[in-house]
Amino acid sequence: MGILLFVLLILLLVIFYRTHIFQNKSRDFVRTKKEKIDPERAIANLSAAIGFRTISGKNPEAFKGLISFLEKTYPLVHKELKREVINEHSLLYHWPGKNQSEKPALLMAHSDVVPVEEDTEKGWTHHPFSGKRADGFVWGRGAMDNKNNLIAQLEAVEDLLASSFKPARDIFLAYGHDEEVRGKEGALAIAQLLQERGIDLYFVLDEGGGIMEGIIKGLSNPAALVGTAEKGFVNLELTARSGGGHSASPPAITGLGRIARAVVKLEKNQMQPRISKPVREMLDHIGPEMSPGKRLVIANLWLFRPLFIRKFSAFPGGNALLRTTVAPTMAEGSKASNVLPDSPSVTINFRLLPGDSVEDLLDHVKRTIADNEIEIEVLNAYEPSLVSDGRGEEFQFLRERILEAFPGATVAPYLVFGGTDARYFEPVCSQIFRFSPMQIKDTELKRVHAVDERISEENIERMVSFYKGLLEKI
Repeated sequence: MGILLFVLLILLLVIFYRTHIFQNKSRDFVRTKKEKIDPERAIANLSAAIGFRTISGKNPEAFKGLISFLEKTYPLVHKELKREVINEHSLLYHWPGKNQSEKPALLMAHSDVVPVEEDTEKGWTHHPFSGKRADGFVWGRGAMDNKNNLIAQLEAVEDLLASSFKPARDIFLAYGHDEEVRGKEGALAIAQLLQERGIDLYFVLDEGGGIMEGIIKGLSNPAALVGTAEKGFVNLELTARSGGGHSASPPAITGLGRIARAVVKLEKNQMQPRISKPVREMLDHIGPEMSPGKRLVIANLWLFRPLFIRKFSAFPGGNALLRTTVAPTMAEGSKASNVLPDSPSVTINFRLLPGDSVEDLLDHVKRTIADNEIEIEVLNAYEPSLVSDGRGEEFQFLRERILEAFPGATVAPYLVFGGTDARYFEPVCSQIFRFSPMQIKDTELKRVHAVDERISEENIERMVSFYKGLLEKI
């Protein structure tokens, strides 16, 4: 009994010691000067940009109109920077820096937006392509995704050029026109062009995370989440060739029944959860700022890992951070209630955790379904991205710029659930980050790709100020 108590005492001492030393060791930064910008101009220009219906894969004249608008609105950018138009609607700008021995940096955004469904248009407070200024917001499709970043970056560059500023290193600005439909004509083409020219980038900064309020329970500070990786993407179609027939005399197991059974198996037997590198680094950054109980658990994952995974995966966002997810999204059966479908099918969307591969997923699906009568077809897929270093020089530089612009935030790496154009730049850059410098509540995220997308005028000012500060010190 004495030995047991001694071991328990040592264990408790280790737990509390590790919790005590679990701190954010990086020092905080505060803004030394407020960036001089013209918020009214930035707000008006974003409002005008939203008016161009640059819907992915449609309205080529709208994209041409936006390009013409940018030429007129940012004369210094188009005078001092070299601009190339890629595949008619994507843009690549090159701003030469003072030190040609330094690696260039790349800032990204995209000019296309998702469509507005006809049956939802009447539900908007203001017309989705009006760019209406009201109640302290700019309203419309693209306000948050992603014309806000495009306009804020160009505003910052125009301001700096007006003061004869020249960056320390070369800067590239890349604006794809088809991000919402996989980006192969825009970002991919730009990345291939840079690769052909032998460009090796210092870092890439694209859309992704932001400064989120209330998104992490137990964290009182706003969380500035910087994506250091993004999950992979796989759409599988499962089809049962059942031969159809009349519903009055069905077989013991129908084709649709096979499909339903397969879906249930996949949902009940998902791939194993684990703490991947970007999530581990996220926990290292936010853990010291958490409430005492959660801080203790995160500081001692060597002991509490199973408990943490069970609790964290109990809600959708946490589950998505810990495992490859499965989401049945589309199904097709018969056209009549009394006809058995000939080839019932279901489409399932999987988001791959870094470390899992498309091949791993296919093996898992085949083993789990265990039904040779179901055909499995890969509709489209791409692997998880590379993982950038959440403790490296480039991340720390970005962290400092975020803390200058947003004092009091807890800056942390994180894993992006969705896909971005940034993944195409892996051949020319190993340090790719996904971050949009706007501070919003978690409820505002529901407006992205949805009714009443909007951005506050205060956030527009913050974004321009952030990019200006970043470019001054890059």
